[in-house]
Amino acid sequence: MEQRLQVLKDAVAGLYAIPRVHQLYINSFMLNAKKDWATLNPSNIPKGVAQARKGCEELRLNDSVRFYSVDSDYYSWSLEKRAITLSAPSIDHLCKSLIFENTRHSPTGDLLDPLNSKYYLVIVQYVSKLNTQKLMNFIRDLSAKQVSKKNYNLRVAPEAKSVELSGYVNNAVTPFGMNTNLPIILSESITKLNPGVFYLGAGHVDWKVSIPIDKFINAPWPQKVFVADILMLINEIFTDVRNSNAANLFVLPHELLTMIFLHFAEDQRMLYSLSNVCRDFNICVTPILYRFPKFTATFEWAQFVQTLIRPKNSRNFGLFVQMIDLSSPDPKTVTDTNSLQVVPIWSSTCVTKSTIGLKVIRRAVGSDDVDDSAGNNTALAPVHSALNMLLFSLPAPQILTPRPTPILSTTTTTQPPRIKISASSLLQLAQFCPKLLILNLANCTILPDTFIYETGEYLSSMQQAPQPYWTTKQVKGVESFIKVLEMCDGLVMIDLKGCEWVTDEVVKSVVKTCRELRALNLTRCGKVTSRLAKLYFDPECGGVRRRVVEDL
Repeated sequence: MEQRLQVLKDAVAGLYAIPRVHQLYINSFMLNAKKDWATLNPSNIPKGVAQARKGCEELRLNDSVRFYSVDSDYYSWSLEKRAITLSAPSIDHLCKSLIFENTRHSPTGDLLDPLNSKYYLVIVQYVSKLNTQKLMNFIRDLSAKQVSKKNYNLRVAPEAKSVELSGYVNNAVTPFGMNTNLPIILSESITKLNPGVFYLGAGHVDWKVSIPIDKFINAPWPQKVFVADILMLINEIFTDVRNSNAANLFVLPHELLTMIFLHFAEDQRMLYSLSNVCRDFNICVTPILYRFPKFTATFEWAQFVQTLIRPKNSRNFGLFVQMIDLSSPDPKTVTDTNSLQVVPIWSSTCVTKSTIGLKVIRRAVGSDDVDDSAGNNTALAPVHSALNMLLFSLPAPQILTPRPTPILSTTTTTQPPRIKISASSLLQLAQFCPKLLILNLANCTILPDTFIYETGEYLSSMQQAPQPYWTTKQVKGVESFIKVLEMCDGLVMIDLKGCEWVTDEVVKSVVKTCRELRALNLTRCGKVTSRLAKLYFDPECGGVRRRVVEDL
């Protein structure tokens, strides 16, 4: 079907390339433009559109532009649907206007000198990829390279500055009627379109405007309009990729890409590298990368928390987090010859969908060999679907290694160095990771923290010295842990081995809030009743809670 559609698109493009057909299209467009202008009443259209219309009028484009009103969810549509709605010849004709700022600008005259301006309005196609290096080279050539390369750093201007310069908000920017006469750079690929018409924003998010390319270039602009080769079409990029051995990887659907990336679920360095390859890889890798983040130092844990709470995240990364291991090495020597361990597994062997399961294994102390023979292990049916993390339902590969790292254990295990955990970091974990399933705090001490009301920050993460007149509130470690229990009520595994801050009251809070609990480790918790200090495991929902309540 895709190949047939492409053949049809090529046939239509070939038809428009015929001079007579092209001219018929332009004649029809101009006729409709005259009719539309007569019916476009400035008093019945949004203020931004009226401003753009006035700009067209000043450029004597009254009979050359057409305005279109679109639905409010226009930008959630595919490019194909947008093109059909606007009656555009193809998605290649859909364009956008971006204001670029040279943050290292070294003025040689007027700030908006077209040969060396601090700001440029750049018009490109949606189906294209802007090459900022080529854009910089073109702008530098305008001044005959009199300005050094070090004085160029082009980036999209901040939204506030864009609104100030153009008078239009994001997704509504248009070259017509701008507050400031910015030099315009038109992508050369737009001038090669057939038929020669392109579509832009029109001063309001829900309005668009179209104009013949030659009319746009030849209009009596008060500023300079340049045509430059500043990009490479995505279609051309994919054509090159398809000719390489790795071609098929870039055109696979997200579901299949995710299944491939699951094979690297234990390799965070590889996942991070894959997430930087392209947008599609990032979409697929991010849920896997954040599912089980690993920490070896306090700084890494602090970085992770700061990433979660960052206000400008494109996605809510915390929703992907399912397992957190902040455990520290056991300071005591264990004399048991054998011990049971509970490990989590993500496996398609449990059911036909990607799930998380629990498994009990037996390991000899001081040995890396796992005794997985019959009678020494108990398989637990899947306890929680991980589909909300993967965003779809597909079989996932077995990723459990022959020698799994124990999460809940009654023996000493190889653990990362001690991580300092502040009460505030647990509160932020509770707030941003509501889908957390597994929490390992073995041998951890939760440090108290202080909340500053005036700044809305915690003392442990502040970069300035606290002031004596600030209003503060103490945050205790136990309170932050209980908050985690309340916010992450789907927890199925909790390891509190060796935690001296755990009391019978804390255990009561655990069994009260965690209704999905299947495993709870309270070994070596010195402040709990002696009969509670053990590893609880029950494959049935509610079994652990029932046993703990009996021992309380």
